[in-house]
Amino acid sequence: MEKKKLESYLDAMLAARTRKELEHTFKYILLELGFEYFSWYVLSTKDFIIYGKWISNYLFDWLFRYAEQNYFSIDPVVLGTHLTQGHLLWRDVLSCDLKPKQFQLFHEAYYCGLRAGATLYNDTLYRGRTMRSLLSVAGRMSNTKFDHLFNKREKTLTVVSEAFNMRTMQLAIDH
Repeated sequence: MEKKKLESYLDAMLAARTRKELEHTFKYILLELGFEYFSWYVLSTKDFIIYGKWISNYLFDWLFRYAEQNYFSIDPVVLGTHLTQGHLLWRDVLSCDLKPKQFQLFHEAYYCGLRAGATLYNDTLYRGRTMRSLLSVAGRMSNTKFDHLFNKREKTLTVVSEAFNMRTMQLAIDH
């Protein structure tokens, strides 16, 4: 990704004056980077609260099913957040020893269009306060095509994700 494009993404997020503007900008950037679906979630904050700690463009059917089945409590991608900083490709989780309900989660996600994906884990520090979040990006493409896209965009995606977290914290704390 060319440096000017990354700078334009960062400038656009910095120009956002409200959470709604920032979220709209973030969604646009992720789509422009080639990721059909995303979900951003704040796992924890220290000393401050961010309202509306989850944004996503996943299909409603999947979001409903995820909540209905309480998948958050058994999702190996979410459960792995205490172990890693960086990213995790979903296909790597599938090669682990999954419990039947965890396998069912991935099976249902696949049939809801989330066929390949990755999750980035971020710890962001701002003015002595910490926020831990995860950003999942996904698509309907094959694992091979997704891996190619992710590898091509990983550095840009990481910088954009960290900048989004920082700007989210700035808007929550300073305004």
